[in-house]
Amino acid sequence: MADNHIVRTQRSSDTSGTVNWIITLVHGTWGQGFRPSNVQPKSGPRWFEDGSRFFKHLRETLIWQEVENVEIQSFRWSGENSILARDAAGRELARLLEEQREAYPDVKQLVIAHSHGGNVALRAIEYLGWRVGPLASEHDLAVATMATPFVELFPPRRNHFNWYRYQFFFSMMATFAGAAVFNLLPWPQIVYVSSLMLMVVAIPYELYKEYSRRQQPVPNAYVDRLCKCTSHGTFERSNIPLLVLRGVDDEANLTLAAGAVANRIMRFFSDTAIKCTAWYLPPIGIGLVVGLAAVSMAAMLSEQFLHMISPGFRLLSSLHSYLYLLWLPFPTVMLLLLVSSACNAVYGRELFLRFLNTEISANSVPDASGSVTVRTLVEGGLLSHKMRHFLYDDDECGSTIVNWAKCRFDNKPYVSDGVSRRMLSIPHNLIEKWRKGR
Repeated sequence: MADNHIVRTQRSSDTSGTVNWIITLVHGTWGQGFRPSNVQPKSGPRWFEDGSRFFKHLRETLIWQEVENVEIQSFRWSGENSILARDAAGRELARLLEEQREAYPDVKQLVIAHSHGGNVALRAIEYLGWRVGPLASEHDLAVATMATPFVELFPPRRNHFNWYRYQFFFSMMATFAGAAVFNLLPWPQIVYVSSLMLMVVAIPYELYKEYSRRQQPVPNAYVDRLCKCTSHGTFERSNIPLLVLRGVDDEANLTLAAGAVANRIMRFFSDTAIKCTAWYLPPIGIGLVVGLAAVSMAAMLSEQFLHMISPGFRLLSSLHSYLYLLWLPFPTVMLLLLVSSACNAVYGRELFLRFLNTEISANSVPDASGSVTVRTLVEGGLLSHKMRHFLYDDDECGSTIVNWAKCRFDNKPYVSDGVSRRMLSIPHNLIEKWRKGR
């Protein structure tokens, strides 16, 4: 899973083998391209490789902050847009962090992750749960994320979907049966007879099974597995320092937001369609079928005994071509569910075309009870054509991370200059006055 490329930077001439810091760089989804390879691309080194712009800024800040004896490691994983792949990478990253701690018991560990690499880092903390104490200073571990959408799956507190699902299929089979009844003059097709028999057998069985499940909840193993593989629970109850660097109009976050909006809209319409189909279509369909059957019987009797074609038969013939309208709700609901499921795939391929009753949370900041620092980096302007998701190209990114980590490892408060970066130009004397006033 991981091919760790190790680079050691050393400011002093110390050759004792002492390592003060170990910085682990974790790339995000498709960080090594769609086909992962250790071969450096022609465009130059990737952000987590030696020689990149981020690497350069990181080294310069380490030297400026007089942080000596630092190892920088690049943690490589598959980079697939997969919940299970990120969980497996988190397990491998946890193993790497344990090896670092065993080799250098007093080392300070800093994990720098980009995009979904941040979720990999939090999953690693989940696997390090037995080593993570209530105080981060006990383990000297810190995590910095860049443009990370923190994704978690939660099981719903209440589950009403099963009842609507059974009602939906009951309505569908009732419509089949109604069509069979209506087409009794020409003998019903085999599909109608099969559907009628299936309804008679399947509906009581499904209702009995659902009643049995209600007596003792039966968990959905696959849903539970996905929820577990995205859980940040250990981090939430720990006090591990976290730095969240985010950009403005980040493309990845916009994609996830678009998927969430589309999914919410499709879920609303599909749920509404299922409820309407389940509750209102049966009486309408039954009433229509009974009415058409009555008209059909009257037309047959009038033709048999009165030797005339009644107006009801003409009405029956005209309505026969519109019976297909009874089927429209079913393909509509299925189409809405398919679109909704496809929108979920932006969070992980496991959610594609799977009708899982889960709640998906994707936020720029995770749930936490410890020390979380959030900073928004503003890069470029209206005419900038750079991908804003590539936050590591920002000149402030590397220096911000090192300054923050040094404060955390030295047990000092980290205070960002929150005034000067929000104004285009500030007189120097006002900045100094503001800083002295703090």
